[in-house]
Amino acid sequence: GEFFYVSLGNNKTILKLSRANGTQAGSISTQVEPHRIATGPNDRVFYVKEEQFSSIYAVNFTNAEDLQLTTAKYFQPDIETNSDGTKLFVGESIEHGSRLLRFEATNPLLPVEDQYDFSEGGFTEPWPKRGIRISPNDDRVFFSERSFDANDLSYVRGWIGAHVLATSSDGAIVVTKDSFYDGKTFIRFGTRPHPGNGV
Repeated sequence: GEFFYVSLGNNKTILKLSRANGTQAGSISTQVEPHRIATGPNDRVFYVKEEQFSSIYAVNFTNAEDLQLTTAKYFQPDIETNSDGTKLFVGESIEHGSRLLRFEATNPLLPVEDQYDFSEGGFTEPWPKRGIRISPNDDRVFFSERSFDANDLSYVRGWIGAHVLATSSDGAIVVTKDSFYDGKTFIRFGTRPHPGNGV
């Protein structure tokens, strides 16, 4: 997109910045400190606060709204949206019964479309090991060392055993802190040139 967004949590502010030159194109004050943010459709930005439990909030740079979208609260949530911002994924922290959820982000009511309950398959990981990553073509979600089908969260494609930092555009190659994996078989096939450094 033309813009990107930055959270200033302690100042209860989200900034809108130009990708072209980094100049500020807008700012909105938030009702709680925005801890993690995710870009939504139509100049909206979703956010959660840094507390044990958080609702999901959103600011709208078109009309300057700042709304609490859910009455439900999620345990130490991480959030991420797909490439066009139409799907919001929320992953809860380490706790029996934690969930990975997908919301319809174009609907103002933010309905839940799908979810995976970890009470059926172990625990999630604490931050930062559990951070959500979505493949560039939006068909896979990597969360808590697992690979999920983005369109059917009940389908766990496989367990990688390491936190995913990035993938190739088609999901064929998966990158962790130290290694390269085959995106289909999840077999490790190489060591990164500079293990432990950024992607």
